Amino acid sequence: MRKLSVLLRYAPARGRKGLYSVLISVLITGFLFYSLMGNNFKAILEEFGKEAFSASLSFSTTMFSVMFLLGVSFYLSNSFVLEGEIEFLLTLPIERSTIVIYQLLISLFYQSFILIMMVLNLFMYSLLMNNWVPFVTGVFHTVFLLLGGAIFSVLFGRLLRTSLSRKLYSLIQLLAVFLFLILVNLPGFSVSFGKWFLSKWNVFAYAVFSRENPIFLLYEILICFGTFLVFRMISKTVMFEPVLRKERTSAEKPTRFPGKGFFKKDLITLFREERSLYLLLYPIGFGVLMTFVGSPDFGLIFAIGIAVLYNATMSAMLWKKEMEVWPLPKVLPVKMSDVMISKILVSSLLNSAVVSAFVIFLAIYQKQLFYIFFIPASLSLFLFVSALGLLLSKWEKTGSLANPAKVFSGPETLLLQLVAIGAVGVLGYALSTGSHLMFFSILLVTVVGSVFGFTWAFKRIVFRTERLEE
Repeated sequence: MRKLSVLLRYAPARGRKGLYSVLISVLITGFLFYSLMGNNFKAILEEFGKEAFSASLSFSTTMFSVMFLLGVSFYLSNSFVLEGEIEFLLTLPIERSTIVIYQLLISLFYQSFILIMMVLNLFMYSLLMNNWVPFVTGVFHTVFLLLGGAIFSVLFGRLLRTSLSRKLYSLIQLLAVFLFLILVNLPGFSVSFGKWFLSKWNVFAYAVFSRENPIFLLYEILICFGTFLVFRMISKTVMFEPVLRKERTSAEKPTRFPGKGFFKKDLITLFREERSLYLLLYPIGFGVLMTFVGSPDFGLIFAIGIAVLYNATMSAMLWKKEMEVWPLPKVLPVKMSDVMISKILVSSLLNSAVVSAFVIFLAIYQKQLFYIFFIPASLSLFLFVSALGLLLSKWEKTGSLANPAKVFSGPETLLLQLVAIGAVGVLGYALSTGSHLMFFSILLVTVVGSVFGFTWAFKRIVFRTERLEE
């Protein structure tokens, strides 16, 4: 403990921020969220009764616990890589287990949102039920999740690549935000699903069960102690050095697919960029949320509109990455049209797949088959707005971008958003009028106009690329 306290005392700014600000962050942010979720808790208790309230808390606590466990695991599996601070710490007379505990404490800051939600759940439950056993159980529950996350991180560190760990960590944070919005806007949602989580085998809900049966507090303490013993054993043998994997490489067959090399490179580049996962999933998550809490038509219009804008952003991000090594692409034996078309197709095909899945879900959920016709409209808009975005984005070399997602200025972003949401909004309005003739006419104009717009913009892009100075 003395070495750990010294290490924390002289930790770099990131470490001190992660450790010492997490408690203040939980208290302040928890107080702000109380105004949003506190009334929901009271409404559920008054409307559905104590049993339903316990069921809803079992659901939300279980979900946030799983997210917290996975979030800690993915973050630590990434932070255990031998680089920077870890490499320096290994040169000090400090046990590996101490380094693991140090990184574990720092990870609290990066899991603060989920931690706040979990603590607030149990705090409000104990307060409204006038029984503080669940909150005490929740303290041991949090320690169990932290230690369990550290144990899983060792396994994930051997199975997952560092870039994949970062993406999964970002995905967990995004899912936590959506779960929070659902709980705030749909109080009855957790009640409906809560009954499936009322089981003595659900170790993530022991804190809720401990209100009626304090024996679950003892179970939580025993689980926490057992997890600690496993953690102590594993933490002494953690290997921070990266593992080299031998992968089989198969001989590639010749293909006539234009720009296959750049297509593959851009696909890999896009998946390596952490923000790509957010840009790909956020619009659909927003659409699903609006489908349940608001108007499905509103959710569809803005989900596709935002996806079209983010699609253009992803294409521009890929072009910015290309500009960092310019003029290398220009001296390669490839056509500039192949270089540029991959920037558009990679992002457009990915977004089209995600949007198509959402549209099909919405068509089944709303029993409105005409929603299916939004798929060709969205694909044509993806191609057109992506090409237009490439044309409008900055083409000068600026080195490596601090934030690759900032590729457009304010007016350019507004223009692209107006084109995207405007086109989809007109289609949505035509569908709401019930006039099939008007809907298909606007659909045809949208698709044909997007194709002509894409052709015009793409020719301008290739022309500009071929004359781009070195």
